Amino acid sequence: MRRSLIAVAALVACHPHRAHRPTPATHPHPAAEGLVRHVDPFIGTDDGDAPDPPPGDTGGAVFPGATVPFGMIQWSPDTSPSAEFGYHYRDQRIRGFSVTHLSGTGCPAMLDFPFLPASIVPTRAEAVYDARHAATFRHADELASPGYYRVKLGSGIEVELSARTRSGTARIAFPVGAPAGLLVEAGKTVTDDAAEVTRGELHIVAPNRITASLSSEKFCGHASGYTIHLAAEFDHPIVDSASWRGDAWTPNAREARGPRSGLWLRFDTSSGTTVGVTIAISYVSPHNALANLEASLRDHLTFDQIRAEAARTWNDALGRIEIPEGDARSLRTFYTALYHSLLHPNVASDVTGEYTGFDGAVHRAIGYTHYATFSGWDIYRSWIQLVTLLYPERADDIVRSLVTSGEQCGGLPRWALANDETGVMVGDPGALIVANAYAFGARGFDARGALALATRRDATCNQWPVRPREALADTLGYLPNDPEGGWGSAAVTLEYAAADFAIAQLARSLGDADLADAYTHRSMRWKNLFDPSTGYIRPRHASGAWKVPFRPRSQRGFIEGNAAQYTFFVPHDPRGLAAALGGPEQTIARLDALFLQLNAGLSLPHFYIGNEPQFGTPYLYDHVGAPWKTQEVVRRIMTHTFTDLPSGLPGNDDLGALSSWYVWSALGFYPDTPGTADLAIASPLFPAITLHLRDGSTLQIDAPKAAPEAPYVHHAELDGAPFDSPSIPLDKLLGGHHLTFAVGTQPQEAWGQRTLDTKSGPR
Repeated sequence: MRRSLIAVAALVACHPHRAHRPTPATHPHPAAEGLVRHVDPFIGTDDGDAPDPPPGDTGGAVFPGATVPFGMIQWSPDTSPSAEFGYHYRDQRIRGFSVTHLSGTGCPAMLDFPFLPASIVPTRAEAVYDARHAATFRHADELASPGYYRVKLGSGIEVELSARTRSGTARIAFPVGAPAGLLVEAGKTVTDDAAEVTRGELHIVAPNRITASLSSEKFCGHASGYTIHLAAEFDHPIVDSASWRGDAWTPNAREARGPRSGLWLRFDTSSGTTVGVTIAISYVSPHNALANLEASLRDHLTFDQIRAEAARTWNDALGRIEIPEGDARSLRTFYTALYHSLLHPNVASDVTGEYTGFDGAVHRAIGYTHYATFSGWDIYRSWIQLVTLLYPERADDIVRSLVTSGEQCGGLPRWALANDETGVMVGDPGALIVANAYAFGARGFDARGALALATRRDATCNQWPVRPREALADTLGYLPNDPEGGWGSAAVTLEYAAADFAIAQLARSLGDADLADAYTHRSMRWKNLFDPSTGYIRPRHASGAWKVPFRPRSQRGFIEGNAAQYTFFVPHDPRGLAAALGGPEQTIARLDALFLQLNAGLSLPHFYIGNEPQFGTPYLYDHVGAPWKTQEVVRRIMTHTFTDLPSGLPGNDDLGALSSWYVWSALGFYPDTPGTADLAIASPLFPAITLHLRDGSTLQIDAPKAAPEAPYVHHAELDGAPFDSPSIPLDKLLGGHHLTFAVGTQPQEAWGQRTLDTKSGPR
């Protein structure tokens, strides 16, 4: 460990954090046209600059490889020596190209079935390590764009990757005269306590086909697991093979068995030195992986045609937001954020419609596509609202999949990987996802069934309680800072309160006023942890005594944050919070002090954009009569902590959560009240924006003088009529409307002083 830390330190010294990356080599291609030209998948692949992030949160932790929106396949390079999560920009070697990835998690995950081309004819297992160690690369020899990745390795081998919904394709060019070899492993590029392969096998099933399966456990060290299957077809016959497991090497083998076992394949390249391969995966069976493979092969598309198809798919998805002009760096940062928002969850049902459910049984999705992998604690805050508003056909199926999974396991999942609950993170995010999606118009799921799941007492999803220790919170009105209160008692109390408010909104929308009133009352429990003597949310013992000693920067009782940060996490009752803090003036002063730093990490009493609990905090000024301060600080966060560099994400992207905050903020809005479709207003980043909304209408947003340095709203009009409110309900924007802003570089404190009644609109 010490040696590896020294090596990483040396690499950091050689690769300055804020340095521009070299311009990679490019291949002109018509697929580079359209909005995909603004996307740089390398943004977020290096470390950010938070001084004390949670473990694993030093950078965006995103992957640059090939995928399509919400696709099953994420075929991407995994680097060494410093990358835990797949790809780390400062690394200098590629240890494999694995076919599944998660974008921006704080724990290693997926990274299944690494492929590594190598011009070797090995005779021993150590050659596998040698091949990985030798696979050097330079960023000047890399290219990534939506649906496509290319790199030329130091060995002279060039690898190109592209993807479709359930399949991927690679084109591997070997140097003339060199053996065309490929290492394929039934394992991961990273295996540690957070991701353990317990079973693996590979088989050569035809002269140019292989199948593989593996079982994976312990995401984030928690008891959960999934099984995944792969099928691959090559366009050249396999003429030699061997297998390995650990140090054991078996020549002429046609199969390999055991965790982290692998096959070495050599191809007949007498007819050409470029080897093509098409892969497909399934979470159901090897037979279904082959069915997904056959479905892709039947289209008889070339690699270039698949690359162009992927680019068209991405252009269509990105085109839900049209921005015709703007600063080049801002456009690149924006469309990359939108791209990152559309990577997960992932299609989980095969071409047959079959998928493996949370009960371990095989089900068939009839009339919809089933999705899997929900990072609930991250995506309920702004991601689900964005996708529901702009991608209704996806959102309806995503929420239906979440609710169906909850019915299979007994409760709405909190953090689901593939077809199992992992028990990671806290609160009740499943209820918030459902309520927020419904508020933004999702109707393609059983809302009453979802409400029943969200209010089920003592619900568990597989072995994991949905709301641990809820009975204790019911008794005391909060979770105590005692052993029986569990991890992060104060943070969990606040999370439960936000979820209760969202459930109340869903219940009221469905006509259950009594349930809505009961859950609204429960949502006020946050007040039981507000200490008037200090002015902070504070952990409290079961006896009622406050935990001592107390410091605002203390993380005790909180989760990935501290008291100074979590005090502002009352998204459902901002006016109640302001009253508790002493009124608008005192609240503004407290916020001003918080925003002295923008990405302060866990240990300082300042704002931390790199982690989810404070996403809505910049918009609190809108609720206390200072909307110009929301406009200023939101823009300052966007321009100072997000960039178009590999270090350009200020924290883990958490399956698009952080990127969705940026997208909303660039549009000039934010969904800050859980369970509602109310939008707090900042200001648009671009002069003209066209949104294609879920009801088929368009919303035109014009701000002719918009620029990064001009965040302040001086005047606004909705369909030609003056608009003077710091927030607006979504229903006033659906149906085809035109919102116009006059913005400038100096604050206009008079604008936005009017309040908003969420039932009747501006008044």
